[in-house]
Amino acid sequence: MSVEIEFEPDEGAGAFWPDVAGALGAEQLGAQAPPWRRSDPRALFIVRLVLAGVVVAAACVTGFLAGQKAPRNQDTVAVHVADANALTIEPVPRIEARGGPLATPWTGTFDRSVALAVVNAGPDPVTILGGAIIAPQIASGGTLPAGEILAPGASRTLRTRAHFDCVDYPLHVSATSESVTETTARLDIRTVDGTSHRVTLLADPFNLNIQRAVCGQVQDPQVLGLPVFGPAPFPNSFTATFPVVNRAPFPLRVNLDQQTSTTWIVRAGLILVTGESVIPAGGKSQIVFDVTVTDCLLARTAVGDALGFDTLVFTDARLALNNPLARVFGQVFTTGWAADAIDQVCAGQ
Repeated sequence: MSVEIEFEPDEGAGAFWPDVAGALGAEQLGAQAPPWRRSDPRALFIVRLVLAGVVVAAACVTGFLAGQKAPRNQDTVAVHVADANALTIEPVPRIEARGGPLATPWTGTFDRSVALAVVNAGPDPVTILGGAIIAPQIASGGTLPAGEILAPGASRTLRTRAHFDCVDYPLHVSATSESVTETTARLDIRTVDGTSHRVTLLADPFNLNIQRAVCGQVQDPQVLGLPVFGPAPFPNSFTATFPVVNRAPFPLRVNLDQQTSTTWIVRAGLILVTGESVIPAGGKSQIVFDVTVTDCLLARTAVGDALGFDTLVFTDARLALNNPLARVFGQVFTTGWAADAIDQVCAGQ
């Protein structure tokens, strides 16, 4: 940028210094005149340079201030979750059995409040037009409010309410889907240039919040009664028949927990055998065990120690047996349940 400034001299030196021009000679007049009246080219160059610098500096400052006030990246969206604890879900209170397990209604669905903290890390304000919290266990709801304006660096907590289904959701999603274990937030956002954007934020990569606050509180739907013992057709053995009620609105498949069947042999001296069976929705059935005592001393010691082991596994019979999304309901047996039968088998040993 260059600036050139010229000064046109007044016509006639005497018009400006009438008395001095007559009293002083031309040489003295030139020495006493102001710098801008002299004919010295160096003085004129200095004046021009200073004025040019002032003009350039003023232009730079004006441009800088305008740039500070103007939106810098009008179409940039930099909204993300605030931190690792950004997603919070209202916990389901523990369900206490009243009047016994059979008198307590069973449910696998819950309506809970959900909150998600987000922050705008971009250089310009953005407006949230709406959105939703999405997870396989959220059957409905989860809609996020519209109208929130996030200034640069500002954070907001978006609140909603969702209907969680902790049991039926595997019927509607694929176990191999990449997003089946994720809780995400889908946001529609408008930037200052008027453009609408849809962004997806990862709120919980493993659905730990849902499991901890909601689905982890689902009660076991099965209720087992006291066993009835009977003789078995082989030595050192007996049968145990448990009545069972299914409180769930879907059929339950029941299997022996293979991971702990060995534990019964090693730590309690008992071999437990039972076949797979299905308990109808809201119905009743029986679970029959064939029990063999392999070590009477170990069995009696285990009874005295009141050891407990996971023994039965109940799953939704509508799903494949090994579906990884199926909710598993376990049943613990303590060694005391067979104390009388063990005494009879081991009598005299």
